[in-house]
Amino acid sequence: MASGTDGNIISYDASGNPVAIATGNDGQVLTSTGAGSQPAFETLPVGGITGADSWRLTSSFSGSAATIQSNLERVDTDGYGTIGSAMTVSSGIFTFPTTGIWLIEATFFTRCNGDNRAHAGGMSTTTNNSSYSDAAGNYSSMYNSGNDTYSNSKCSFIFDVTSTSTHKVLFYVSTNNSNSVTAGDTNSSLTAFTFIRLGDT
Repeated sequence: MASGTDGNIISYDASGNPVAIATGNDGQVLTSTGAGSQPAFETLPVGGITGADSWRLTSSFSGSAATIQSNLERVDTDGYGTIGSAMTVSSGIFTFPTTGIWLIEATFFTRCNGDNRAHAGGMSTTTNNSSYSDAAGNYSSMYNSGNDTYSNSKCSFIFDVTSTSTHKVLFYVSTNNSNSVTAGDTNSSLTAFTFIRLGDT
């Protein structure tokens, strides 16, 4: 065989003749490209969590909301960290930046007054960008009179996002008490929503 270049690997072409496989970059590995094809140096796919993002309600509102549409912001507290691209929201409908298996977590901080203190919060998902179904929810019921009563409740859902244009999520609040308040704050995550990409779909 003829002399070669340091780092190259000898393989064979379709005719059985020796051929040099060009040296890859630092950190790449030699992988098979299938039968009848020469191997190649390739970068391994990134493992682990590749997406993480959090949003919150910036101001409080009273009563029910079929979709929490306004006063939503991406968390910007000092030290806040993200992975990958941000979620986007329009009229309360959240769109995922990439496909994958996503863990969605919702936290609702509420304040109730009056004798009937029932309050529910949850999330609904769609796989056709049209019809929504309840995916997860929580319910708190505190029958009391006098001073305000506070509650903090959570729910979560693992969502298989196979298309970013059709698979979306919204958050809602339901209560039969007009004095029930869903609390929000622009400086602290009281009512908040977290999205974590667990892996590929």
